[in-house]
Amino acid sequence: MNGSGRLYIATLFVASCCVCMAQHGKPYGLKTDFIENTEHYYKNGYPINTKVSAPQNDTLHYRAAWIRTVHPSFGWVIPNKGKNVKQTAFRIIVADNRKDISALRGNIYDSGMQYDGNSVAYVPENLNLSPDKAYYWRVLVKTNRDRSGTWSSAKLFRTFHTLNDSATSHEPLVKTLQKAKTVKDKASGIFRADFKLDAFAQPMLEITAADNAEITVLIGEKLTANGKSVDTNPGATIRGAEYKLNVKKGRALYKIDLRPDKRNTGADAIKIPAFIGEITPFRYCEVKSKPGTVRHVKFMREAVNYPLNYDASSFKSSSTRLDSIFEFCKYSLKATSMLGIFVDGKKNGTASSCTSHMAHRMEPAKCGTCGIRLSFYRRLSSDFAELQHNRGTHSFCSALRKRINIHPNRTANAGISEKHKHEKRAEGHSGLAGVDCRA
Repeated sequence: MNGSGRLYIATLFVASCCVCMAQHGKPYGLKTDFIENTEHYYKNGYPINTKVSAPQNDTLHYRAAWIRTVHPSFGWVIPNKGKNVKQTAFRIIVADNRKDISALRGNIYDSGMQYDGNSVAYVPENLNLSPDKAYYWRVLVKTNRDRSGTWSSAKLFRTFHTLNDSATSHEPLVKTLQKAKTVKDKASGIFRADFKLDAFAQPMLEITAADNAEITVLIGEKLTANGKSVDTNPGATIRGAEYKLNVKKGRALYKIDLRPDKRNTGADAIKIPAFIGEITPFRYCEVKSKPGTVRHVKFMREAVNYPLNYDASSFKSSSTRLDSIFEFCKYSLKATSMLGIFVDGKKNGTASSCTSHMAHRMEPAKCGTCGIRLSFYRRLSSDFAELQHNRGTHSFCSALRKRINIHPNRTANAGISEKHKHEKRAEGHSGLAGVDCRA
């Protein structure tokens, strides 16, 4: 914000390929059916390094980004060798072994030189793939700066055991191990942790116990009114639960056997895959026991989401509040992808339409100068301050109002649209929240 009170916004929605472009002299970012991680295997949600054929019969533990369509598309990023680079031609080869692909022989498919500038979702003609098989492909790209052309590195992809025209290829859900700082209340002997952000996850506890005992574990999205404990009965659709856990003397790692929620087990619900297991949204975790029973607790959780390149976009402005809005919207996209599609959380147990940007739970703030109502989320992170702003920051409202073409006393849901009005929720929120953009 400068002296005149005007807001300056520098937006950098940058594709990751553009960020790295100057570092590449050959085609890169190869994608098959828009999937980049086609060479990866996943075991129980974590990537593993293996070169063996896909164990498709063991779906309880293993997953891969299998190509499921008979006619997949291919895409790549054009190499950067100067300014104003344009693709003039390309050639794609596909092989079923490393020897041929390394020797630039397409024993399965060779497109020949195609004089075309398209580098996105190119669907080859006469490419015949077999199910349950590994393939390798490369692309030669010619540009106005490189008339001889440069070959990409080889990229592996695997086909599913059944192929058809209408199938959609996709990546499996993944897990990320997250840790939180342990805080101990010396008076009560209670151990607590705040993961700062809510996530659909599974709790993991490394507990050092003085003796065999039964302890109490609390997990939830909200604290009690005094902020000193996890609220296990928060009301509305906010989650909170209490579990009993038997621990043994010494140090050991424990996983909580989460109880399924009835709202998420109906006929219309999207079931969590068996290789992931039951998940629940939570931010806080707490361990209670008799004094002296537990000596130390290391808090961890396995957060679940669909794979994405979190560095593919960025936003920076002179307003820290506007920057925070972008960050929580961006995180909401990640956090609410735990079913493989974007949903509005687990409040209904099923995915709702028009909720692909953010989740539900909002609360309004109102500018005292112009009357514009800004929907925001209050407890997404301890770093996200409340958007209760005054005359001193009215220029934020003015800039936002002009940008999304709304008028005073209208509702702007985090800058989405004046037509998508917020729905006020019960006090206390989970932290996954964003906009409920259902009409």
